[in-house]
Amino acid sequence: MRVENIEARFIVAARTHVARDKDVREYLKGACLSWRNGHVILTATDCHTLIACRVAEGVDQFAPVILPSDLLKKIGANKGPVTCEINVTDSATHIVLEQGYATYRGLALDGCYPNWVCLVPSECSGENAQFNGALLGRMHESFCALHSIKRDQTERHPHLYHNGSKPAVVDMEDEDVVAIIAPRRVPTDQPEQPAIPAWLGK
Repeated sequence: MRVENIEARFIVAARTHVARDKDVREYLKGACLSWRNGHVILTATDCHTLIACRVAEGVDQFAPVILPSDLLKKIGANKGPVTCEINVTDSATHIVLEQGYATYRGLALDGCYPNWVCLVPSECSGENAQFNGALLGRMHESFCALHSIKRDQTERHPHLYHNGSKPAVVDMEDEDVVAIIAPRRVPTDQPEQPAIPAWLGK
């Protein structure tokens, strides 16, 4: 199976959301390339944030394949489109990524990727929630990769649609991208009000 002309920005944006090395769920340490309703989708999640990018269409249906993060990290943001070739053998699933004159080879990760579609809410309640600042930073990093802008710019940023205790939708200003972020679980021992220092004189 071969998917051509994948925009590198989608890969760069997605790899920000794969699970970290310390995660024991090996299948989350990569991005899943899958087929859905005639579209090829690249999805990455660590179960706290998720991004799904429509990267191609017009490809025959195929079984989901998890591309390892080590392979994704080799793709350059400004080095042209990417071709992904997948060859399944009796012993393993072989992946070849081509970008420009470079060719990168690796093996697909084992495991069953989460059914991410069921996690995306059809609507948001608007109820406010708290979010982990580091996770919001990942969303901003992906947003900048998608739109080829510097991370320190402040003119453009993703928009968050609050959804109470359920996943919130993040508008990445791209019709080919869906992103969600899980709200922060507030510790039960956290005070209801912040501690304002006495020296402030409030």
